[in-house]
Amino acid sequence: MALWDPITQCGSYVITKALVYSGYILFLMHKFLAYLSSLWITTALSASLAFLFQTSLARLLTPKTLGEFNSTLVYLLFFGAMAGFGADNALLKIFGKGTRYGNKHGLSIIYYATLTTLISFVLLILVTYLLFPNMNLSNLVILSPTLLALTSFNIQSAILQIEGKYHQLGILQIFNNGMKLGCLSFIYFGIASNNDIYYVYSLSSMFIFLLSIKSFIRLYKGNILKDRIYSSKGNIERMKRISITAIPFGLASIAHTVYFQCVIFLLSYLSEPEMAGLYSVAFNIIIATYLFPAIIYQKILLPKIHRWSNIEPKKVLAIYQVGNGMMLTIGLLISVTIAYFSDQIISIFFGEQYKQAATYLSLLAICIPIRFLISGLDTILSTGNLIKYKLYCMLTVAVINAALNVIFIPIFSIYSTIFIAILSEILLLTLFLTVIYFKLYGKNTFKNWFCFSTVVKNISNN
Repeated sequence: MALWDPITQCGSYVITKALVYSGYILFLMHKFLAYLSSLWITTALSASLAFLFQTSLARLLTPKTLGEFNSTLVYLLFFGAMAGFGADNALLKIFGKGTRYGNKHGLSIIYYATLTTLISFVLLILVTYLLFPNMNLSNLVILSPTLLALTSFNIQSAILQIEGKYHQLGILQIFNNGMKLGCLSFIYFGIASNNDIYYVYSLSSMFIFLLSIKSFIRLYKGNILKDRIYSSKGNIERMKRISITAIPFGLASIAHTVYFQCVIFLLSYLSEPEMAGLYSVAFNIIIATYLFPAIIYQKILLPKIHRWSNIEPKKVLAIYQVGNGMMLTIGLLISVTIAYFSDQIISIFFGEQYKQAATYLSLLAICIPIRFLISGLDTILSTGNLIKYKLYCMLTVAVINAALNVIFIPIFSIYSTIFIAILSEILLLTLFLTVIYFKLYGKNTFKNWFCFSTVVKNISNN
């Protein structure tokens, strides 16, 4: 018996450790799944409200009127990308260096965001007056509070990310889309007419801006994350520092807007407003699916990745590898489902007058898994000194995309737009992977994409 005692004790020790480790893994799994389920609920609800707004808008307006409104809004959103001009991402990066350091830049962030928003409004008026005199300038002025809403909403979202208040961030996203839908009810119940859609949308933007004022007050006081209030003084040096940090993100935002949205304006301007309306219906369904990876990466993981990239780069690699596999798998499933049921989706949600959009939807669904994968790569390229390479890639693809659309839309109309969108996504994915391979991970770029268990521990521990 004495001979077996050490073996028995050793076996008991191993079993005990195994049980403890198994219990720990189950605890992490439970924690992660509870977190993920909450995220799914807020994401799904927010996406549903955004989608419901688009379907309600389409049912209230004709394809031509919808195309005119969406093209005007998209044109405004190009200048909206200049409002704030990367201030939200600069805020994340600055707070990644420490709470005290970040709070000292609070007032300077406010100055920068306010100045860029004013510049965006002035440019909107000047460019429209000089280059697009046929556009309805009064409708653009009516929609201009959207510039304020975009800046304030992005700043508030960044602060909630910094503080790790992801559930509040989800609620904010829900409120943003819900407010647009709520204001649209004025038209639905006959309080306003279809021609008042510009005023209705502007009203929702004003509500969003008012909701976000509290975040600017906290930035002004310099009390983000901590109860203690730090000195938050604006000065030239801090403004320069913020500008240097923010401008690459601002340029990336412009490239993103040109790449994603301006095609609707080009279709309306170079082809027909009706084609722009049909395309926007199909594309809005695709965009609704993009909300999932956007929230996962941009709203949840980005602040952590900024921090980990400085102190725990192995965690960033794990998130990158496993995230790629998850996004590709989920994206493929969603893509196949939407392509297969495209006729039913358009018929049920938008009605028979938009049935032609079903063909466009089934083709655009090819973009979904590519975009899901790009979302993770985009986040990785937002860290360290990689932002400049990300910017080069995005600007290159945006310029190619815009140029090809200008050339081919007058000839092939909407079909050229769809195929250019697919080719552009493939090109951007290729460029992003190339940069990550040569500048960051090398052979690890394509490894462990489907080792899903790794991500549970990395996310749950933080």
